[in-house]
Amino acid sequence: MIAHTDRLDSHAGPSVFRRRQLIVLGSDVTALAVVRDSFHLGVSSVVVDNRSGIAAASRFAHAEIHAAAGTADLVPRIRALAERAPSALLATNDVWLRTIVANREELCASGMDILHPNNASLEICLDKRRFATWCAEAWLPAPRPYAVASDAGAAADRAVEFPVLVRPAKTVHSKVIATAPKAVEVRSDRDLAQCLAGYRSAGAVPVVEESLLGRRLQQFSVGAAVSASGMMTVVARKLRPLPDACAVGSLVEATEQPDVERLARRALFALDYHGIAEVEILRDEDSGEAFLIEVNARPWLQFALAAARGRDLLAFALERRASVRAAPTPHSPQKALWLDFRNDLRVCFGEHGLVRTGRLGLGDYLRSIAHANVFARWSLSDPLPVWRDFSTRVRGALGRALRSR
Repeated sequence: MIAHTDRLDSHAGPSVFRRRQLIVLGSDVTALAVVRDSFHLGVSSVVVDNRSGIAAASRFAHAEIHAAAGTADLVPRIRALAERAPSALLATNDVWLRTIVANREELCASGMDILHPNNASLEICLDKRRFATWCAEAWLPAPRPYAVASDAGAAADRAVEFPVLVRPAKTVHSKVIATAPKAVEVRSDRDLAQCLAGYRSAGAVPVVEESLLGRRLQQFSVGAAVSASGMMTVVARKLRPLPDACAVGSLVEATEQPDVERLARRALFALDYHGIAEVEILRDEDSGEAFLIEVNARPWLQFALAAARGRDLLAFALERRASVRAAPTPHSPQKALWLDFRNDLRVCFGEHGLVRTGRLGLGDYLRSIAHANVFARWSLSDPLPVWRDFSTRVRGALGRALRSR
C-alpha cells in the first residue's frame, strides 16, 4: 500500500490532541469511522446532523441531532460548539460541504480549522461538469467530456462518440432519483435523448463523458490528508462491486500502485488542497492508462482502512507537533481488507449479484469474507451502532411485511 508523506514532524505522541475537539457534520457510516478514529487519537468529537444516522449511536461521540432543522439552520449551533474548545470541522457528505461553502465566513469567524479546501476548490469538486473542465485545463487525464444540451438530445460542440457515461453533475446522497441514476452507460442518440429527458424531469443537471466501461478496468481510491506538514496518501483497490456497476465499494483492499498515487497527488496539488480527500481513479489494465474520475473533498466510506494500516489521515490533518508514522505500526496488520458486509451481501447475492450470476464462486466469496479485518459498521469496542442499525432494519422489514398482508 502506498502511504506517502512529504514531510513529517516527530517525537510527540497522540496526547497533543487531547485538548482538541472535532465537530463532525453528518451521522452516516463514514462519520462513524471518523469518530472512532478521533477517539483513538484522544480527540473528543461531536456529531451534528438533522437526521439520526448510525454514528449518532457511537459511545465515542456526543451526538446533536436536530431533526426539524436544515443544515444551514445549524450553523449558529456549530459555532457555539466551537467556542467550547479549540475545534476542527469535518463534513462527511456533499450536502454538508455545500453548507460549508455557503457559510464559510461565519464558520471561520469562530476560529475553527475547517478540514476542507477553499471554496473555489470545493466548488470544482462538488460539480462534475466543472471538474471535467478543470481536468482539461490542468492537463490531467480524465474521461473526455461532451457539452451536450440537456434539452436537445446529442447537440454538442463535437460529435458524441458512443458509448458515453451520463452522471448527475451534483450528487445528493440522501435520495435516489430513478430517472437520474448515479451513472448509466448510453450507446445511441435515441437512448441519450431519453436519458437526458429523465434528468430534466428530475430537475438534475447531467454530465456526459466518454465511457471507459468497455475496457478491462481496475478501480482505485486514494485517501489523502494535506496539512502544513505536507501530504499523506494511501492507495486502496475496490474488489467489489466490479467497475461496470458504477457503485460504491463493498470490499476494498490496501495496495501499492505508484502510478495511481502520483496522479492523485498531481490533482490535489493542482487544487491547492487542504484537509482530507478521496481521489477516485480508474486504470485500463491493457493500456496502463490511469484516468481521474473525481475528487471527493471529504472522508469516504472506507476511511477506516488507512488508520488500520497505521496511516492515520485524521491525525495528519489535525497535527501540530504530532508524530505521524511513515510506516505501519508494529501492531498494524500487514494487509488491510475493508468490508461492508450488508452491502456486500447485496452485491454478491442480489438479483444480479456476482455469486448468483456465477461471476464469483461461493468458495472465493467465503474466503474473501474470512480475510476481512476492517469493517464498515462493526467494532468490538463500539458495538451499539451496528446493533441499533440491525434492529432498525429488522423493524422496518417486519413493518413492510405486515403492511403487505
